Amino acid sequence: MEKRNMLSKIIFVLFLGLLLFSVTNAYADGTVTPYTSDANTVLLDHFDGSTNASILAYSENGQACGSALPSATPSSVYGSGPNGLSQSLTLNPPVGEPAGSATYLQYPGGQLLSSSNGTIEFWVYLTSYSTELAAQGPYFGSCAGWTFSMSVDSTGQLQVSAWDAFSMMSSGTNTVPLNTWTHVAASWGSAGAKLYINGVLVGSDINTGMPASGYSGSVLIRIGTHTSAIDELRVSNIQRTSFSIGSGGGDTTAPTGSISINSGATYTNSTAVTLNLSASDSVGVTGYYVSVSSTTPSASSSGWTTITSTTSYSASVSWYLSCVDGPCTIYVWYKDAAGNVSGIYSDSISFDTTAPTNGTLTATAGNAQVSLSWSGFSDATSGISSYKLMYSTSSTPSSCSVGTQICSGTTSSCTTTGLTNGTTYYYRVCAKDNAGNASTGATASATPQASDTTAPTGSITVNSGASYTNSTSVTLALSASDSVGVTGYYLSTSSTTPSSTSSTTPSASASGWTAVTSTTSYGEGVSYTLSSGDGTKTIYVWYKDAAGNVSTTYSDSIVRDTTAPADGTLTATAGDAQVSLSWSGFSDATSGIGSYRLMYSTSSTPSSCSIGAGSTGTQICSGTISSCTATGLTNGTTYYYRVCAKDNAGNASTGVTASAKPHSSAITLTLTPPTNTSIYQYGRLGPFSISITNNTSSSYTFYVYIYVVTPHGNWRSLISKSFTLSGGGTLSANNLYLNIPYVPTGTYSYYVYIYDTSYNLLDQEGFAFSVYSYYYWSPERQNHDWGVSGWTDN
Repeated sequence: MEKRNMLSKIIFVLFLGLLLFSVTNAYADGTVTPYTSDANTVLLDHFDGSTNASILAYSENGQACGSALPSATPSSVYGSGPNGLSQSLTLNPPVGEPAGSATYLQYPGGQLLSSSNGTIEFWVYLTSYSTELAAQGPYFGSCAGWTFSMSVDSTGQLQVSAWDAFSMMSSGTNTVPLNTWTHVAASWGSAGAKLYINGVLVGSDINTGMPASGYSGSVLIRIGTHTSAIDELRVSNIQRTSFSIGSGGGDTTAPTGSISINSGATYTNSTAVTLNLSASDSVGVTGYYVSVSSTTPSASSSGWTTITSTTSYSASVSWYLSCVDGPCTIYVWYKDAAGNVSGIYSDSISFDTTAPTNGTLTATAGNAQVSLSWSGFSDATSGISSYKLMYSTSSTPSSCSVGTQICSGTTSSCTTTGLTNGTTYYYRVCAKDNAGNASTGATASATPQASDTTAPTGSITVNSGASYTNSTSVTLALSASDSVGVTGYYLSTSSTTPSSTSSTTPSASASGWTAVTSTTSYGEGVSYTLSSGDGTKTIYVWYKDAAGNVSTTYSDSIVRDTTAPADGTLTATAGDAQVSLSWSGFSDATSGIGSYRLMYSTSSTPSSCSIGAGSTGTQICSGTISSCTATGLTNGTTYYYRVCAKDNAGNASTGVTASAKPHSSAITLTLTPPTNTSIYQYGRLGPFSISITNNTSSSYTFYVYIYVVTPHGNWRSLISKSFTLSGGGTLSANNLYLNIPYVPTGTYSYYVYIYDTSYNLLDQEGFAFSVYSYYYWSPERQNHDWGVSGWTDN
């Protein structure tokens, strides 16, 4: 076991030596000249395979200060040092000891730093901060006796203090870089205390004291509890101000570097980005210059950002893009303390703030699963980088940050399994472009079901089952049921070819299906347009479910009829205060007669059988009857009638007409007008006759009134007299003439009215005649009148 541990130590030490050799050989600023001993040299150690110090180690056991820590087995190895300095000594933490344990050097000769003027300097290679470099005192962990301390804090600042001489002196913003060889030095004396990094003064103190003497102790070197190295240690009794840190004169080599935006990302959707800057210089990088212009700045240009000089610089710097959507290029230069400006370095990133355009999402239900696929998403600027698919069982996810994620990545399809049959699953898929912009997404839903081989059952009716229509616009009442869910219907109007207008059963994938939201009980009224032309129209329908089962054929027919019925005849027979009407001969070859409508008017024949606004008559009968009796009429008034037929498709005929004048059944009045009804002034109108018959079996008394109505609307009574006729008797006046006096020309009317003793109108007749001007006037005719003495027209 002991041999195995020793072998492990040897391998570990060799590995560290090789690592340190590869790192230290990276030092590039010429060669360093080793120090030679002079009259002012108190201590000189080249570490070229040996050391003047004792190599010791201690184990950190956490005890309070006051007594020396327990000893441990030191771990060290010699390796390459800075160029020109041959070897260096690497101090490793002792193997197998607690954290905080360290290997250190103790030099003989006592308090070598306690001189009125002095300098301590050496090269150091640090792999971590928070480390002590050099001290003068009794032992590590003591509570008293320390007179000098040189260390590097957690930020890389070099710090030196001397008890009773000068307080803590710091390098400020100048830091000791990691993983590279760095020269550090501190001096004290009459010029005050000074602090140097790589030969550059980085701190000072006006106190002129020296590290105190009179305390027992020695110079101790401990360069960290991690693997660190030391080379070329020199202690002098003078204050040195120049140091050998390299040969070759002035620095003419510019830094080299690089830049990447957002760690080399190709796209961004934010104006805020991070510039990853990196540069190296054998002397030290002191600043960088960032621009959106490719014009190289001078070392003295405004706009440089100053950094603490370091041979290896790297940082992440915040930056805000000022470009619009599209490529953006950022340029950077680096400079060193000598004013050398590097070549131009740049990186580009595409700025994209436009979300992808949505495509479509298809969800196909199966047995306890749903298969999803999507396509059509696009992004013109940065392209689609990934998709995210979300689902919910309550409602469609409002975004792709709501619900449960089931798929993501570059895939364009996804199948979800282990689902509950009968439960509807709602999905949303969103696309994200390479800049990080996300689309609002496309949605779909599906209801998984067990394997389904049963097709839907259904029905169809046209216009609620009507047999006829006179319009091409109809309503199809569709109805279907399926234990899993009806998902579509397919309509056809022809049974001749297997196409979209065919009674041949379509496949579930054929074009022409109308999709419906899946439901176990489907019902809907669908508007449909029939083909042109009269005749029987048959509509076929099929239904399908989500499993692709297609129902049998269902159909319904309706007859289209746009031809109105042919008119027949109308007979009107007058009676006492009534008219009996009957009609026949109407016909319709396509849909048949459905109903009739009878209209009347007392002014003129109704122009149509329409009712409501614009009607010229009044409806008295309608329906399928072929006769009708109008009662309660006024005897002696002529009634005009029109009857129209409507077929079962709703087409109406123009109708036929008739008229009749109701009269009393007790008395019959017959007026035979003159054959010539045109007469001149002073002329004689006639002959004409009047006959009145008593239709009863007993005597009947009545009144006879005869009027003449002038063109002005004035009327003149010619006769007003009562008569009594025996049962069956007749009163006749034949060869009557009317003498025409000198009256205005125009149209006149002659009326005969018959009233009963209660002044109810029994019958009336009349005729019109025209009077013309008589140009030859004779005085002997001037007294002619209507046969009534003293009457003249107004």
